[in-house]
Amino acid sequence: MHAAKRAKKSSFGPVGDLAGWAIGRGRPVAAGVLVLAAFLLAWWWVWQQVGPRVATAERYLVELDDLEVTPQPEWVHADVGSEVYELLRLGGPMNLLDDDLSPRIAEGFARHPWVERVLRVTRLSAGVRVELEYRRPVCAVREGERLRLVDRQGILLPSGGMSRAELERYPQLVGVESPRFATEGEPWGSVRVAGGAALADKLSDVWEAWHLARIIPFPVVLADGREQVHYNLFTTGGTRIVWGLPPGIESPGEPSAQEKLARLKAYRARHGTFDGPAGPLDLDVRTMSASAR
Repeated sequence: MHAAKRAKKSSFGPVGDLAGWAIGRGRPVAAGVLVLAAFLLAWWWVWQQVGPRVATAERYLVELDDLEVTPQPEWVHADVGSEVYELLRLGGPMNLLDDDLSPRIAEGFARHPWVERVLRVTRLSAGVRVELEYRRPVCAVREGERLRLVDRQGILLPSGGMSRAELERYPQLVGVESPRFATEGEPWGSVRVAGGAALADKLSDVWEAWHLARIIPFPVVLADGREQVHYNLFTTGGTRIVWGLPPGIESPGEPSAQEKLARLKAYRARHGTFDGPAGPLDLDVRTMSASAR
């Protein structure tokens, strides 16, 4: 009698009882347990994939000391590496494991006004090597009493940290218009500056030895009404040397920049100076006789 009233047990034992409960009255609880188990399993799989990277991320962060940058030439007073690093940090942390690390660093350095070209960015085991080509000032453009440096392409360069004496050591380009928007690292925006910078670069090796002082552009109106920009050189003694068109754009019949330079070298070797015994002279390198060489 008592045996008849006892609940019927599964023939599969406890496991069968549990299965029966899970598909019966315990179905909601069982479903929740299955969802939780699936979530934990998925989380475990994801962590196996990214866990090691996350755990070691900090040791791969690129700090300022991890940047190995090409040593700066003496004329660059700014700390290029530090300035670029601070700007790059604004875009978020840099990690050696990031796929876009090299392009990101290259772009950051390419924007610095002292950098002419980024040659190479190389990831190292404990940092990044950045190989750069720096811009070199070739002349100082005079604006009133202010001197502003440009490179051989007429790119405006920073002059912060330079003394007046340092600026005055460069050839001075006088008589040009001020830039409408003065942005360091960008072209001055003047044909006169571009041509004057090219001429200063051509004369850089002999400028001090020949006691040259200034470059002054002047306009020449052609027969067809077009205007060209020509250049005069002035020595510290006051002699004017008519150079003509800037290097690279000589007109037909005008000596090349290399020929003009050779004529001036020959003249100075013969006379020892460009100034006359009684004072300044007027010389025209375009018409110097071949015998002067």
